[in-house]
Amino acid sequence: MELLKYTFSMLDDANYCLMRYYLRWVEKATPLNPPFFGKGRMFHELVEHFWDRLGTQEEVSRTRKKTGGKRYSNAEEFANYASGKWMSIVIGAEHSSNPRSRIDWERDGQKYAMKEEVRSISYYLFPYLIERGKPLYQEIPFDFVLGRRRFRGRIDGIRVRDEKVVIEDFKTGRPWVGQMKVDHDPQMTMYNVGLGSLCYVDERFAKSLGLEKQRKNFMGNPFFVSEEIENEFFMIEAPYFRKKFEERGKEYLPEVFHKTKRTDSHFYEVLKMLDGAERALKMGIIYPERGRKCDSCVMKKACEKKLEDAVREVPEGKHGQTIFRFAAPVFKFTEETNLILEQTRQMDLFKKQRKQREHVTAVS
Repeated sequence: MELLKYTFSMLDDANYCLMRYYLRWVEKATPLNPPFFGKGRMFHELVEHFWDRLGTQEEVSRTRKKTGGKRYSNAEEFANYASGKWMSIVIGAEHSSNPRSRIDWERDGQKYAMKEEVRSISYYLFPYLIERGKPLYQEIPFDFVLGRRRFRGRIDGIRVRDEKVVIEDFKTGRPWVGQMKVDHDPQMTMYNVGLGSLCYVDERFAKSLGLEKQRKNFMGNPFFVSEEIENEFFMIEAPYFRKKFEERGKEYLPEVFHKTKRTDSHFYEVLKMLDGAERALKMGIIYPERGRKCDSCVMKKACEKKLEDAVREVPEGKHGQTIFRFAAPVFKFTEETNLILEQTRQMDLFKKQRKQREHVTAVS
């Protein structure tokens, strides 16, 4: 049996919109490449290698131009380094022969405006990174199989604080997030399960986190997620926006850190979501979930091209019901789908006939 493979991006798309998931991962349609994608990847890379490139002023002066040398010693140098990295990404995309590498700019001059924004974000981020200190682990990969599914990903950061294991998730983009996102984001859930899978197979890793006594209890024996593990979102751009809006009042200031918890119920919810997505894909019941979120969707152009498919299927009526086949615009209805629809019609007819018989019996 071939395994169904899932990455963080796939889980996020399936949770966001099934049409988006289908277009991107099944049909392999070309997504947009908005500038915030490149900025997000860049900041993850900056945070991952922050401590490797941090040095004293003397070390920076002596090794700046050497491979593996120190690049910054203070917030100003870090900001200059980050803005330089951004422009390297921009220039590289402009000269790339791969169309998918080209950045889809939203307005003229955006690349330079974002350069200054990157500089400011990095300047105000620097002291937060220094204050928190170097995590125990960064960008730790995991890969495990559960049933017919294979899950792969990388955990942004793991640290032990006050004898508690803390999983960190670095988030870029505008830092104002709702509590539903904080409490139910599937990526943080998978971080927890992934950490458990690593502890389960690696005793030394589990011991380094103080989890050696419970490591064999992970992976459903009897739990997937340890409720003793703490979770924290680190909003990379929040320090910059706090400074930018500090004069507007406290209600405008985003939080830099969001603490949250995960349990087995969160993981079962993710599995249930995947059950529904896989069933819909198999039956061909995929449709665009039009709404405000479409404006920022990387698959919106590919999705718009599917609009013409909505008129290719003719509604058919039977037993007083209309089955709108264009509700599944991407797929042709499979034999299995038609069988299910026919069974539904027969069941409705049976119920209708039974009610008629009961009515006749009651009257007589």
